[in-house]
Amino acid sequence: MKKYWPLLRRGIYLTLLIIFIIAFAILKKYPDVCEVMTRGPSRIYTLIMSKISSVVPFSLMELLYILLAVGIITLLVLIIINLVKKKFLIAAHRFLEGACIILLSISLYDFSCECAYKRKDIPLPYYENEILREEH
Repeated sequence: MKKYWPLLRRGIYLTLLIIFIIAFAILKKYPDVCEVMTRGPSRIYTLIMSKISSVVPFSLMELLYILLAVGIITLLVLIIINLVKKKFLIAAHRFLEGACIILLSISLYDFSCECAYKRKDIPLPYYENEILREEH
């Protein structure tokens, strides 16, 4: 059982991430929830990340995307190598790690950006006629 515990733990993490993404997808259908998320936790997260990003002289997001791509490619190569060597347990570990990394990046995007797109529209008056220059 000790041999399979890390695999089980990674499976639990993956299941929790899937549950979080599904629950968040359901909650995103309600504009009031999206408003609260955008003005609350997402705003704090964005503020912290912008403070960290403003300290370094390069784009952290591009660096994170590059690291994510390199990490996933490395994990895919390791999975293939372990499958060829018939080390199926290690290959399963690497697969679950890759799946967790991908789902974590999706859930971070959902948390920080997606809710802002699902908010209620701002009520702006619409004009049927052309707006005069003086009214601008």
